[in-house]
Amino acid sequence: MNPTPSPPSPLSRDDRFLAGRRAALVGFITNLILTIGKIAAGLLGHSTAMLADGLESLSDMVADGILLLAMRIARRGADADHPYGHGKFETLATLATSLLILAMAGTIVTMAFGKFQEPSLLPPTGIALVAAVVTILTKEALFRYTIAIGRRINAKAVIANAWHHRSDAISTVASLIGIVLGMYGWPLADPIAAIIVAFILGRLGIQFLGEAIRDLTDAASAIDQEIQEKIASLVKTTPNVRSVHLLKARRLGPDILVDVHVVVHPHLSVSEGHQIAEKVRLALEDGIRGLIDVMVHVDTEDDQLTGAVPIFPDRHSLQERLEPCLDGLAALSPPLRVVSHYATSGIRLELGIGASSSVSLAVAQREAASLATRIVQENPDIRQVWINTPLAEAGVADDNATGVAP
Repeated sequence: MNPTPSPPSPLSRDDRFLAGRRAALVGFITNLILTIGKIAAGLLGHSTAMLADGLESLSDMVADGILLLAMRIARRGADADHPYGHGKFETLATLATSLLILAMAGTIVTMAFGKFQEPSLLPPTGIALVAAVVTILTKEALFRYTIAIGRRINAKAVIANAWHHRSDAISTVASLIGIVLGMYGWPLADPIAAIIVAFILGRLGIQFLGEAIRDLTDAASAIDQEIQEKIASLVKTTPNVRSVHLLKARRLGPDILVDVHVVVHPHLSVSEGHQIAEKVRLALEDGIRGLIDVMVHVDTEDDQLTGAVPIFPDRHSLQERLEPCLDGLAALSPPLRVVSHYATSGIRLELGIGASSSVSLAVAQREAASLATRIVQENPDIRQVWINTPLAEAGVADDNATGVAP
């Protein structure tokens, strides 16, 4: 058995809800009829295995009710109390279904062992045999119907419920064998078959319990490996993304949420970095069905390799620190414009400084280079300086004098 759903469906929440509700209602009505019929057949036909099957159908019916309620809640969008939406209520339905399955398995084992204590066992009768055959055919058809819907709308809770139906069909096969053997002189075969039913149920319950826990604890394994690789590929191939790290994805019921850090050129403007982040977000939303939210963090370095970036003075503090450096300069004078770039190794500055039109370009260049060197020497946290000085001559400003101190 492989209860893992196929890739997420592009259906709307309303479409998903209506399809899931239809599957749950069909299951509920079918299980109601089967529960009454199998418990009656088990009592009248002296079959512990058929009584166990009746209890399993009862658990299926309760599971259908839980699923209906969960899907109704999960249909709601994000609100103040649930800013990421209500998708995890479907996961809670899977959790509740798994616990219900395990409880039924324990009840059946207890009932079967009670039968072993009886001094004499009546053999099963034909009514139990007929009930077993009808159950197998009905539950297999219900499984195929429900799992098709569950995969189409990517609802783990619906898929879990479908496998619950399949477990009923499989366990009824064991009941059928036990009933037949009991009818032909092996009365202990019937409670043994009930224990086999409980084992099948318990195994399925543990499997879905693990899936629900992975989803609720945001385990990476809750996202299929193929989907994770596709997410990483789409981010890495986005233009101007140098590298990717701290890529995380988690499930919110049928939906997927992604957090990722992308490394871009260290001297891009904030607006260009934001543009790259938006391109990453759109690429993921277009390429990954079921993805409802992407958080893109823009880095200038891979902080997994370089370590956390130290906290340096902000741009305004740097400007106040550097303005006194312009005192006494012949060619350069306020205003001072500061653009700061931060890296693990230190600060890289771009300075825009006014220039006197009465000095030559060569003088302005020498003074700018001298100032850049002085700033680096006197400020250990500043690693590199670029100085841009617009020079106006005869009313025309088109030349730049630049001083750089690496």
